[in-house]
Amino acid sequence: MSKLLGAEPANSQSFRITNFTTDPFAVSTWSIALISWVIAFAGSVASNLSAAFPKFTWWGLVYELLLLMMMFLFYCFDLVDQYKVFLTGAFSVAVLYTTNSATNLVWADGAPQAAASAGVVLLSMVNLIWIFYYGGDNSSPVNQWVDSFSLRGPRSSSNPFRGQSYNDHHMSTNDPQYDDYRRSTWSNQKYVSSTRLNGLENFSERENNTNTPIYDIPENEDGTNISTGTGMGDTNLIIDDFPYTARALYSYESSPDDENEISFEKGEILKVNDIHSRWWQAKRSNGEIGICPSNYVELIE
Repeated sequence: MSKLLGAEPANSQSFRITNFTTDPFAVSTWSIALISWVIAFAGSVASNLSAAFPKFTWWGLVYELLLLMMMFLFYCFDLVDQYKVFLTGAFSVAVLYTTNSATNLVWADGAPQAAASAGVVLLSMVNLIWIFYYGGDNSSPVNQWVDSFSLRGPRSSSNPFRGQSYNDHHMSTNDPQYDDYRRSTWSNQKYVSSTRLNGLENFSERENNTNTPIYDIPENEDGTNISTGTGMGDTNLIIDDFPYTARALYSYESSPDDENEISFEKGEILKVNDIHSRWWQAKRSNGEIGICPSNYVELIE
């Protein structure tokens, strides 16, 4: 379960088969690839007994099986993001093996050769899909759409600067507005998602809005705020991070396994933020803050 401020649980890399089974994309593509491999292997064995058979196909099949086993383990140990570059390169090599085998087998005569060719052709197609998926950043439109079907939700971007604005990298630390800017940015990033979101941080779209006016706060002679009596460097500055209003379409009971979720009743009015993902940050009228499923609420203003 993801924690506030990005803290990871101590057993985050323990073996959990649910990490694999809760991802429909991984389960479906891996299952198709395994079935294709079995067909190709059985056809290759039968072809080798009845006629001449391209020898390099055997190494291609062994190589593909090793990749399937490694992919399964990466998902179970939740290490896919750390090995995306490796998977992209490895499946690129696998495509070369399977397409070369297909070139020789599709023109061969006999049912065993036809079965083997069908298997390697299917493996080539799945490998290409994996190259496209693992070669893209988690924040890409295709990856976000694919991961939206996972029970764990979209994965966090592998780009460390994803979700940070231009000003975050170029504003001078000597700028008198820098402290207020960093304070508001931290406020928008201090919440991360539930287990279903797998660590995806929901950033406020307001941090990218460079047209947001900055108001001067009146001060006393000693530099403290007139209304609050605090200095400008005080981190208790109140910033409205919930600019939208939503109404609950259904009642929702938060998961006892996720301390970041909130419960609410049907018809309840919530203040919300980060409305571009499947889970929104929400604030109840009693001040309780957490995340809620977006399909349980509707925006009213």
